[in-house]
Amino acid sequence: MNAPVNNASTPLVSVIIGFKDWGLERLELSVRSIHDSLSEIDHEVVISDYGSEDTASIAESAERVGAHHVIVDTEGEWSRSRALNAGVRASKGEIVLATDADMLFTPRALSRAVEQIQRHPHEIVILQCRDLPVGYSHEVVRREGFDWDRFASIGQIRPRWGMGGLVAVRREIWERLRGWDERMHTYGGEDVDFGKRAQAAGSRIDWLDEPGVGMYHIWHPSSGASATRSAEATAAIAENRRIHTTDATFARNRVRPRYLPSDMIPLVSVLVDARFTGAAPLETTVTSILGQSVQDLEVLVVGEAELPDDPRVSHISSGEVSVRGTFATSARAGEVWAEDRLEMLLDLWTPGTGLISDRTAQLLRDENGTALAPLSVVQTSTADPRTTLLRSALLPASLSASAQRWGDAVRAVASSGAEWVVAVASRHVTVTDLVNDESVAAERAADAFALESALARSGLTSPELPATTVTPLGTLANALLYGRELTVEIEAPSAIDLAPYRDLFKDDRGWVRRTIRTREGQILERDVRWTGNDPAFVVEVTRRLSGSGATVRWRYATDADHELPRTPNAASLVHYAESVYGAPEKPAAWLAISKDQGFDDALPEALSDAASVTVVLDRVVEAEGGETSWLLARFRNGNAAEALSLAASLPSPTTIEVIELSARVQATEVSR
Repeated sequence: MNAPVNNASTPLVSVIIGFKDWGLERLELSVRSIHDSLSEIDHEVVISDYGSEDTASIAESAERVGAHHVIVDTEGEWSRSRALNAGVRASKGEIVLATDADMLFTPRALSRAVEQIQRHPHEIVILQCRDLPVGYSHEVVRREGFDWDRFASIGQIRPRWGMGGLVAVRREIWERLRGWDERMHTYGGEDVDFGKRAQAAGSRIDWLDEPGVGMYHIWHPSSGASATRSAEATAAIAENRRIHTTDATFARNRVRPRYLPSDMIPLVSVLVDARFTGAAPLETTVTSILGQSVQDLEVLVVGEAELPDDPRVSHISSGEVSVRGTFATSARAGEVWAEDRLEMLLDLWTPGTGLISDRTAQLLRDENGTALAPLSVVQTSTADPRTTLLRSALLPASLSASAQRWGDAVRAVASSGAEWVVAVASRHVTVTDLVNDESVAAERAADAFALESALARSGLTSPELPATTVTPLGTLANALLYGRELTVEIEAPSAIDLAPYRDLFKDDRGWVRRTIRTREGQILERDVRWTGNDPAFVVEVTRRLSGSGATVRWRYATDADHELPRTPNAASLVHYAESVYGAPEKPAAWLAISKDQGFDDALPEALSDAASVTVVLDRVVEAEGGETSWLLARFRNGNAAEALSLAASLPSPTTIEVIELSARVQATEVSR
């Protein structure tokens, strides 16, 4: 075997193998063929170990064949998409090759794929796969060696309806596609979907099938066939197919991606004109942008301004800027975005679309600065350039954040023949000091007329505006507009280390901490909560913990958020338990029993023996003032009457509560 070539600090090629206890001998044969096939090229092989039980043996095997072994924190089920994304995140190569642990490559195959990518940087290269016959397992290959002539004579060509088993792509294109779709799991569909998206983004699929260039699949029992035997796996495969056939977007994993690198090409570039003074402070505008559910942003601010300290914000001295994002839009003081605005706009992208707009809702303020509700939709005859998201590939090399120049960019993209889509719902607000309704309407009409006239001079028309609906702007946007207090709640399982974020949890921030433990002392979950009127801090917490595995939620504060309960809350424990052990589409009933000291074995056994009880949990919860032991029991079909009947027959602990939850775990608790 040739040793891996990696004389450079950064290899040219990274080969990623998603892996989970598939068989080490097949893996080692595959990696050896990869090294042989890239013998003259600086490269690395990354084994992305997604959920294997015997990680030590895999690490030893990887070391034997000169590969990097990366253990990935998983979400339970197998997902090739997530495994490959995590492997790319751990790699360094300019060119990414993704394959499986049961593929063998001829000595010219991978070097030829790399050569093709270098000649045609925008292509996605696929190799034609041939399946070795039934029974030609890794034992046979190990015994007879890499007999490429024999493989060619007995291998059966795999149909090209799939993606073959190897995808080669430049890292930049992978980043713009945002990797494989992390919603897909269990088995199949991710490579076909990746190829479709690459084509939608402008890349060409190149099936490389030449003499001496071959890829062979080692025979083994079919994992796909075994996967389809369970109802859960069948449902997952059907969902993968639905995503592939119905989602036309090319940039995936837009909201809360878990396995993508943190330093990728931004999804959206936002140009902000700090020289414009609006009714709402510019800091309010930028904070609402940074609080988007789509977090992979760059915010380019032209002009001097005091803005939140965030690495995504850059100050630009000149009026001309270059954007890196796959999409671009603009903003200025006086605008406030709901946190799902970009998410909603990006969901509307389909092949051929270059411009996506939404309607503006206007928030008028009186002479005292008080917002006048409800929001009114600005009625115009054409889409507003300032609410338009553009495909960056259609833009000139440099842009300006000024209203006029941004309008020119919108008209230029429209003149390219790209489709212009307008959303029905409004997630964009302009804050305006009230002079009178007539002057505001006249200003908007003048803007619409200017755009229509410019488009007409170019022989273009703006898209027909649909009937408008105004939907709630979202928690963060309303908190910014009306000054409402927010509560941030963080849930972190014990496997997640929050130590790197200790600066977020300083005492002066007023965090409330809680820990859920088993009776044996094992920590299962940690909750922390903060309440205040600093939306910028909410944005910072969300950004910092993005990708950590912790769950961050924000909501409007209530009076109860300011009080630290003296005793643990049964309803909160039941909500947590239902989210883990329940069925969201069905109602539930729980029995919650608390006591200052632990329970003897008789009570848990009595609950477990009850025919209507499906789950029994015992927990020890820490809160200010001490610890409380809890027994939680879930009743089949949400039968609260059975819970009450059983409660009456139990020995008398400190407190017994029956808590009912309606479907989707969103209902009011009823304690009896």
